[in-house]
Amino acid sequence: MLARETSKPRIVAQTLLTIAALSFVLSLPSQAQSESVIYDFLAGHDGHTPQAGVVFDADGNLYGTTIIGGTHNFGTVFELSPVAGGGWAETVIHSFTGGLDGGDPFAALTLDAPGNLYGITEVGGAHDNGTVFEFSPVSGGGWHETVLHSFTGGLDGQDPLGSLVFDAAGNLYGTAANGGAHGNGNVFELSPSSGGLWHETVLHSFTGGTDGGAPVSNLVFDTAGNLYGTTEAGGIASDCTSGGRNGCGIVFELSPISGGWHETVIHAFNGTNGAFPLAASPSMALETSMAQPLKVAPLPIAPPTLAAVFCSSYPR
Repeated sequence: MLARETSKPRIVAQTLLTIAALSFVLSLPSQAQSESVIYDFLAGHDGHTPQAGVVFDADGNLYGTTIIGGTHNFGTVFELSPVAGGGWAETVIHSFTGGLDGGDPFAALTLDAPGNLYGITEVGGAHDNGTVFEFSPVSGGGWHETVLHSFTGGLDGQDPLGSLVFDAAGNLYGTAANGGAHGNGNVFELSPSSGGLWHETVLHSFTGGTDGGAPVSNLVFDTAGNLYGTTEAGGIASDCTSGGRNGCGIVFELSPISGGWHETVIHAFNGTNGAFPLAASPSMALETSMAQPLKVAPLPIAPPTLAAVFCSSYPR
């Protein structure tokens, strides 16, 4: 197992995880489901500790991240491809150095229509406060990384941990767990501009009070263009005060208004109904067909209905 020093606290224990595939018999719901392990990480150059989910491309290849491991032990972006006759082969698309290219990619990847991969790293970049990156396939083989944004740790945010989501116009949205105007994280938008550059706009900076704080989740769009997510802290200040916390976390909605966005707190956790939400509901639902491989499609969520599954953690 590779070892390295890091100044960033680990959010999860560095335990070896396994990517698994579930085979479902769709015609008879009462039939048993079976699991097949398609790849075991060796805790070396192939990656270690895959923390997030995986995404399919149109050819049936899987893409994901590991938060450590790889050549420099700052994590990897990997591809798993089905092999003729059975089995899967792993290809490491990139081993992060922890430098300008980023390090510790905690979140799942987002795939656009041309086949480019987008994601975040918690550390690294020009200021060692995390990055938003794009990997583009190169003619003749291989992938090229472009860092779309390096977080400064100031108003633009710090330590992104959640996956990214596109809107219909091609803008990217995500969260940073720290930084922002009040040091309690933010929701940001990255918009493509001329010359291949991307411009960041902060939609909301959390205060750590009733509006929430420390958003570590992904975001979810509804059909009206509103954004939904969670924060791990903030909310009702008198609840969940152990470990220096200020509240048990919230579920929020950000709605576009003239000249900006407006936040509405949908729910504040109090400890008895849950605490410290770490993720919003998936923005994509899996569709299956007996004749086609798995594909993804947006959930038909329309206001005021929001479906969500929450993951909680113990106080750290």
